[in-house]
Amino acid sequence: MHPVGTAGRFVPMTPQRICDTRTSFRCGPSLRQDGTTRIALDGFPYEPVAPTAVVGNFTATRSIAPGYLTVWPSAGEARPDVFDHPISISASKRRANHVVLGAGSERSWSVYTESGSDILFDIDGYFTA
Repeated sequence: MHPVGTAGRFVPMTPQRICDTRTSFRCGPSLRQDGTTRIALDGFPYEPVAPTAVVGNFTATRSIAPGYLTVWPSAGEARPDVFDHPISISASKRRANHVVLGAGSERSWSVYTESGSDILFDIDGYFTA
């Protein structure tokens, strides 16, 4: 538990992969064109407080064609019209973006790719509640 007055504190951590579609690790298989998957925080070793946001690296790799990847909180929300954390991707290239993502009420995110791609997400820190 955090001492009083530490809400909103950034806690760095050793990077932990929470999604890898190349091996279907925690988020399913490779995304097809116009594909969406969900990534959840469940079961990862955070302090005994739910984080309000996580910091990490999203990577798109082995993309089928040029396009983009975007991420948003999963709490029943539709894909936003204004893209949050877009990553422009190119066919057969690896592209990454370091992001800060609000954890949302379900502590999960939806990931969409326009062109089909494998995705990886490594968390390297979080903000306390």
